[in-house]
Amino acid sequence: MDKDNVFIYMFLLLVLSSPDGFAEINVCQLCHCTATWGVESVKCSGRNLSAVPRDVPATSNKLYLDRNELPLISRGDFWNLKNLTLLHLSYNNIKHLEPGSFENLTMLEILNLGYNKISYLESGSFQYVTMLRALNLQDNIIQSVIPGVFEGLKSLKYLNLQGNIIQSVIPGVFEGLKSLKYLYLQNNTIQSITPGAFDDLTSLTDLFLEKNSISELFNGTFRGLISLYRLHLQGNQLTNIPPGIFRGLRELLHLNLQNSSIQNITTGGFEGLENLADLNLEKNKISELLNGTFRGLNRLNRLNLTENRIQAIGRGTFMDVTTLRSLDLIGNNVTEIHNDTFEGLSIVKEIYLDYNNIKSLKPGTFHIFAKSRHLMFLSLSGNKLQILKNKTFSGLNYLDKLYLDNNNIYNIEASAFYRMRKIWIIHLNGNRLNNITNGTFYYRRTLRQL
Repeated sequence: MDKDNVFIYMFLLLVLSSPDGFAEINVCQLCHCTATWGVESVKCSGRNLSAVPRDVPATSNKLYLDRNELPLISRGDFWNLKNLTLLHLSYNNIKHLEPGSFENLTMLEILNLGYNKISYLESGSFQYVTMLRALNLQDNIIQSVIPGVFEGLKSLKYLNLQGNIIQSVIPGVFEGLKSLKYLYLQNNTIQSITPGAFDDLTSLTDLFLEKNSISELFNGTFRGLISLYRLHLQGNQLTNIPPGIFRGLRELLHLNLQNSSIQNITTGGFEGLENLADLNLEKNKISELLNGTFRGLNRLNRLNLTENRIQAIGRGTFMDVTTLRSLDLIGNNVTEIHNDTFEGLSIVKEIYLDYNNIKSLKPGTFHIFAKSRHLMFLSLSGNKLQILKNKTFSGLNYLDKLYLDNNNIYNIEASAFYRMRKIWIIHLNGNRLNNITNGTFYYRRTLRQL
């Protein structure tokens, strides 16, 4: 055998004798390595690997193994990578994490296991990566999370469990996660949250629970979340908001309950949310608003009630939200606005009443705003108004935008816009106007668009 044939024979012997065919090839030939002082980053993304390369340099601090064909992570796969701070394992076929898989990765800060086929996490799965700050487990097929899974992750700030098939959240699962700030649980099949499940999450600022199957919330469900700023509950199946369920969420600023099948808000349902600034109740099934509905919302700035079934707004409904700046009632079934409907809204800046069933407005309806310099925007587009009588908008002295388009207005009396000295824009397109009394707009010298 000549020298060339001997070389080829030895090369094939090395390749064929290794478990994955290329294990003996230097990882920096197979993957992309970058270095400043020793190898720092190894990118093996999309290389069709079925096993973790064995010769990743010990100096590496970033390892990308995403978009491969890895079926599992075994104990010892990363044994020599003590300097690793980032490990990407997303978009593989990982079904199982062997106990101790991440042993020795004491410097690891970011671990991405998203978009795999993990169905079960054993207790202590992450106990060795105590410096971990971000853990991504989204879009696996995890059915349940047992207490002890996240044991030892005292530095964890970001935990992503969205897009799994988790059905319940029980106490003990998040025990010890005192530093956690962001918890993503949306797009699961969660039906129940046992009171006390979040007891240890005293630093949490953002909780995402949207698009689950939660039908009921209890007193104590959100106990312990003393630092929570944002709570996302949209897309669930809540039919009722009972009193006391949000008690203790004193730092909450944003609450999203959009599209959650809510029919009824019990008096005191929002008590405890004394600092809430933004409440989204869009696309629910609420039919009436009563005095006490918004009790406790002492600092609310924005209230969104778009596309509910609201027919009646009771007297004093908004007396508990005197700090409101924006009120959105678009797409409801409101038929009448009374002169005390907006009582208490002394600093509101914008009111949206588009696409309701309002047929008429009595003179003095908005007189309650006569002493206010704040209301600057009022939209009544898409209603069934026919006649604008004298002094219909009396009291709106500082309004600068008024939208009345797409109604059935055919007559505007001479003093309909009485004392509207600051008005800039009046939209009247899409009506049936055939009579506008002379002088209707004569004193509207600030008017720029009609």
